[in-house]
Amino acid sequence: MLAFRHIVRSALKNNRNLSTNYNTKTKEAIAGRVWTKLQIQNKKDLLRLRVQDLTMDLLEDVLDFNMNYFVKEEIFHKISGISEDPEAVKEYKEIISQVIMKPNYSTKVYIIDDYSNSNTGKIVAVSMMKIVSSHEDLNYNIQTKTEAVRRLLNIKSTCYKLFSIEDVKKMYNVDRYYEDMGLAIHPEYRSLGIINFENTLRY
Repeated sequence: MLAFRHIVRSALKNNRNLSTNYNTKTKEAIAGRVWTKLQIQNKKDLLRLRVQDLTMDLLEDVLDFNMNYFVKEEIFHKISGISEDPEAVKEYKEIISQVIMKPNYSTKVYIIDDYSNSNTGKIVAVSMMKIVSSHEDLNYNIQTKTEAVRRLLNIKSTCYKLFSIEDVKKMYNVDRYYEDMGLAIHPEYRSLGIINFENTLRY
């Protein structure tokens, strides 16, 4: 599982047109741009998936998916203890719902796309990134209600102080870049190569 790793190879060059990148909430993205369709051999069956942008009608399902398969397993979230506190789960889900649809966020959803499959429409993976151009993009000025969420934000804040965004931009000659915000895969669909495909799609 990836978390809080710099995707500098996905960095946006100074002269690159943002409208061609999937972080931009254009009309096409809002309508649910489908990035690609793929087929993966899953035991004896052929798993057909589509990879699309997050849309409002998928938001609640994606939030639940993230809470079940990312927050419960990613190391920073486990240390913070969010999943062990129902009030923290509720608070953190609300926070994510407010930021995940912002223009600088890119969320791709892997969905079973096969009407011959009884699970068609099921989410099997969610990938999240966001554009970073300054430390303000990583600054979580949020008034928290629960200790678990406060602990998580403190962990993130400490990690982000370990590097200089300006140094990263200078090193790779970019004015902004993608920051990985997590990749979650449903347990039934792990070890199928989805993470490798996602890395290829990002780069």
